[in-house]
Amino acid sequence: MKKKIIITVILVLFLLIIGVIVSFNKISSFNPTISGYGILKILFTDEEYIVIQSNPYKVIVAKPNQGEKTANDLLDEYMYKRGFYKEDRMGSMISYGNETTIETIHFSVNAYYSVWEWISVSERAPEVTYYEDDYSEVMYEKRLDENKIIRVVNKGAVLAQRTLISVEKSVDNGETWISQTTENDGAIQIHNGSTFLFIDENIGFINDPGLVASGDNKGLLITIDGGKTFNNYEEMENKEKAIIITVEKAADIADKEAKKDIYQYQDWNSEFYSRGKNKDKKISADIILGLDKGKLDWDEKWQKTEDYNDRIMWKVRLFDEVDPLTSLYIFIDAISGEVLGAGELSD
Repeated sequence: MKKKIIITVILVLFLLIIGVIVSFNKISSFNPTISGYGILKILFTDEEYIVIQSNPYKVIVAKPNQGEKTANDLLDEYMYKRGFYKEDRMGSMISYGNETTIETIHFSVNAYYSVWEWISVSERAPEVTYYEDDYSEVMYEKRLDENKIIRVVNKGAVLAQRTLISVEKSVDNGETWISQTTENDGAIQIHNGSTFLFIDENIGFINDPGLVASGDNKGLLITIDGGKTFNNYEEMENKEKAIIITVEKAADIADKEAKKDIYQYQDWNSEFYSRGKNKDKKISADIILGLDKGKLDWDEKWQKTEDYNDRIMWKVRLFDEVDPLTSLYIFIDAISGEVLGAGELSD
C-alpha cells in the first residue's frame, strides 16, 4: 500500500512538472492550471483576452485571427485603450509606447489562440527642449492656432544623400520648442528631397523619394501621434486601417470621374481606365503632398480647388483604351476621396 502511494505521488509530481514545462514553453507561464483555464475561456467563451500572469512580466492569452479582425489588431486595440501606440516591430517583437513608458511584447498566434508576452517595460528618456537661440534649419512649419506651432527641423546630413530630422512643437507661440520624435534617439533618417505635411497636431506625412537608382525608396511615412513615431505605408499590414484611402479605392474614384464628358480632349471618344477595361493591369499612381508644386501638373480647366497646400493626394494615371499613348491624370484627396483636379498627357 505504501509503495502504491509513493508511486502515485511520484506520478503526480511528474505530471505536474511536465505541465509546468509545457505551460512555460507554450505561453511562458509556470502555472499550468491558470494557463489551461485561460485557454479554455478563450476557446469556449466570448472573452477576447485573459491575463494569466502579472509578475514578473504580464502574459495574456487572447482570441486568434477572426475574419477581418486579426489577433494583432486585438493587441493594438488593447494597448490603445491603455494609452499606448505602436512604435516599432521586428518579427514577433512589437514595441508600444506613450509619453513616459515603452513596453515590448512577444506576439505569437496559432489557429486556436494568441499569446502576448511582455518582454520588457522601460521608462522613456525625457523630452529635450530646444530654445529659440538654438540653431536648427526649419524644413517645414505649420501654425495650428495662436499658440501652437509644429515644425520639422534638419539635425544634420548623413551619408547616401540622407538627412536627420526631428519633429518639434511649440505651445507658447515659438518661445520654446519640444522635440516630439522618440524613435532612433530623437532623429529620423530621410532622403534629400523629402516633403512634409501635417494635417493637425497628430496626423502628419513625410513623402520620401528614396534613391531610385539603388532601390532604396522609403516612400510615404505616416504619424498619428504628432511625430513621435512614423510608419511606412507600404509596410503596413492592413492598409485599410491607414489614415489615407487605398490606391485601389483611389483608382475606382478616378475611373468613375474619367467617364465625364469634360475629359474628352482628343478628336475621338477616349475610354480612360486606371487598370484597363478588365481591371487586369497594375495601377500607376503616386502619393504627392500639396507643397509638391512641381508634381501638380494639372490643367487649369479641370482644377476644382485652389486649396491644396494642406492636402495629401493620390495622382492616378489612366490610359486611353482607344489610343495607349494618351493618358489622363486624376488628382484625388487621399483622406476624403474628393477629386481635386486633372491633367492630360499625350506622347
